[in-house]
Order: sequence, then C-alpha cells, then structure tokens
Amino acid sequence: MQEEAGVIDRRRLDTAKKVAKARIQELERRIDQGDFSKKEAKPPVVDNELIHLQAEKMRLKEEDDKELYKHKLLNRTMPERVKDSLWEFWGLTRALRATGELSFVLIQGGSLTISNMWHNPGAVGRAFKAMWQAMRSEKKSEEWLRKVKSQTWYPIAKEAKLAITEPHAELSAREELFMSDWLKIIWNVLGSPLKPISKKAYEAWTKANPARVIERGASAYLDTLRIERFMDGMAMLEKNTGNSPSKEELKDIADVANTLTGRASIGKLEPIASTLTKLFFSPRLWASAIKTGTPYAFIHFGKMTPTARKMAMQDLGRYIGTTMGLVALAATYFNNDDDDETGVETDPRSADFGKIKIGNKYIDPWGGRIQQLVFSTRMTIGALSLIGEGLGREPLPAYKDRKTGDITPLGQGMTPTMAETA
Repeated sequence: MQEEAGVIDRRRLDTAKKVAKARIQELERRIDQGDFSKKEAKPPVVDNELIHLQAEKMRLKEEDDKELYKHKLLNRTMPERVKDSLWEFWGLTRALRATGELSFVLIQGGSLTISNMWHNPGAVGRAFKAMWQAMRSEKKSEEWLRKVKSQTWYPIAKEAKLAITEPHAELSAREELFMSDWLKIIWNVLGSPLKPISKKAYEAWTKANPARVIERGASAYLDTLRIERFMDGMAMLEKNTGNSPSKEELKDIADVANTLTGRASIGKLEPIASTLTKLFFSPRLWASAIKTGTPYAFIHFGKMTPTARKMAMQDLGRYIGTTMGLVALAATYFNNDDDDETGVETDPRSADFGKIKIGNKYIDPWGGRIQQLVFSTRMTIGALSLIGEGLGREPLPAYKDRKTGDITPLGQGMTPTMAETA
C-alpha cells in the first residue's frame, strides 16, 4: 500500500536531498575555512562473528546469482544451445591436456614457489595445504574462498585487480541443470555402471572427476601464493611510506603477484579475455611467459612503482638464480662425458637452450619462459645481420637446428613465403 501511495519513493527523495544539502554545507565550510585536508578512513572493526556473517551473506549472494543463471539457461533458444555445446566441445582437448598433473606448481606458480622457498617457505606450505584441502573436498574449497572474501583486505585486493579465482555462478547453474562440459559428461558416462550397484559409489565417482579435482587444487594453490605476496607488498608499502598506499601502488603489487603466477593482464584485450580463453590455451599464461621471459623489460620499461619493482626484482632474481644454478649443475654433470643421450644446450640460438636432455626427453626447468630469450637472441642477431649486409658483410648465424646442430642465418634454407615468391 505504501508503494502504491508513493510513500517509499518520497522517503528516498527526501533522503537524497538531505545528503546533497549536507554535502553542500561541508564544501562551503571547507572553502570558507581553507580546509583542504583529507579525512583518513578508519578501518572497520571486525570480529569472528562479523566475518562469519559476511561469509554467509556472500554465500546467499552466490546462490541468488546461480538461480538467475539457471533461469537464463532454461530459456535459451536452440541456436544458443548449439553454440554453447560447440564451445564446450572445442575446449575438450584443452581440458584433457591440463588434467591429471600438477604442472601449475612449477609452470604458472614457478617463480613465486621457488622465490618463497628462499625467503618465506611457510607461504609455500600454506599453499600446498590449501591445495590439498581443496582437492579433497569441494565444500572445503568453497568455505575457504568465502572466508577469504569476508576479510577486511579483500575489497582492497579486488580493487587492485588481484587475480583470485572465483567459481562463476553460471558454471554452478550448468552443473545443477546437467548442462556441464563434455569432460564431466564423459567421466560420468564411464562411471555409469556403478549406478545400479550403488548410488553412493556413483556419487563418489562423479565427485572424483580428476579435471575438477585438479582445477580446485590449482586455484587454491595459486590464489594462496598471490594473496601471500600481495599481503607482503602491502606490508612493504606501509613500512616504506608510513601512509596508506595509493591505488597505483596496490595495482602494481597485484600485477606482480598475478604475472608471477600465470595471470598477467592482457592489456587492451581484457574486454574479450573470456573469448580468447575459449579460442587459445591460457592467453594470460602466454602474457606472463612473455613478460617474465624478458625480465629486464618487465621491471624497467613498464611504469612500475618502486615497491612493486623491488618485489619483481626479488622474486625473479631468486627464481632465475636458482634455476640457472640447477641447469649449471646439470651441464657440469652431463656435458663432460661422451654420452650423446644426455646433455644441456648452452647456445641461446637453439630452441633447446637451457633445457636438460635425457634420451629423447627434454626437461624444461624454466617452465616455458626461456623461449622468449631464444627469440630475442635470434631477432637481435638477425637485426645486426641486416645492418652488416648494408655494409657489405656476411650475415651472422642466428639459428641453430636442434636436430643437426647446424647454425645458419635466419631464413636461410627455409621454404620461401608467398611474399618472397611474388
């Protein structure tokens, strides 16, 4: 009845007017008194009860979002259903390749894992603990994330764009409506013979889907590393300045934590990040590999604030130093014998530079980052060759064939392109 009479709308309008008048009076006072100081925001007082209440509020918000997406999914048109199925099928091979192993520890999280082993091993231990709990129980994984989201520093971290993995409401809705991805369908079909034997056994089979188990573990492990490093950065900022850190400083330390755990920003392509993720295998990891593969450019050429630059130098220094030491030890051991089955490539013009060869296998302790150095080396020598040719000199050898060991200038001996033959 109040809504029909317009009472609620009038109250909202009156409140808005009062707020506007109060702000006008405050601005007039500041101008008259020359008071241009900024009010320091006091941190909110929290206790365990408030944290639990905030976590419960977030749980209900997630439930509300999930129900909304369920409604949207049930009302999709046939073309939309076909398109969604094709996208999921396209991602099937990617999911299969990323399932059943823990590569995220030393590929996505390699830099921070190794760096923390030197200066903060407890962070690595907590990351492994979070990973194990998340892999054991989906419920534990959700509870851990809600607890993180209820902390007082969480809004600061999210505003700084710290990459904390959050389950999307649409994915949860799809699962409840049995519109999940192809990998889950295949796994459930494989366990279907258990249905007539024991419903409990079948449910246990569906929960043991390795794709979901590894996904939860990877998210918990990498999120813990990012949060730990972001909190380190905040402590460094407060110690160095004694004041509240600026938004730019917070964004920079978040960017360092993201980049060193395979979640680098892709710049102007961010608006289409979800589409790129469907088309390519982890574009953010590509961006991270490119940035950390050229550490000097990552640290010095970007507009990075001092504390973030210090963090990046520390982490990359520990990571590169440790990995280089490992490779040097392997080279000392393998390269001093006459066995061609083992060795370490020391020529930066080769695609196998810095890798350890054992038989037909190549171990890359750099986690895919060394390719940027190889590319930069080849391009630099190639550019010098172009300058040399203009002065009448022979082109410099810039490319080493991994099979034959021959070293030739770039482009020599390769099939001509359409532009060259035209």
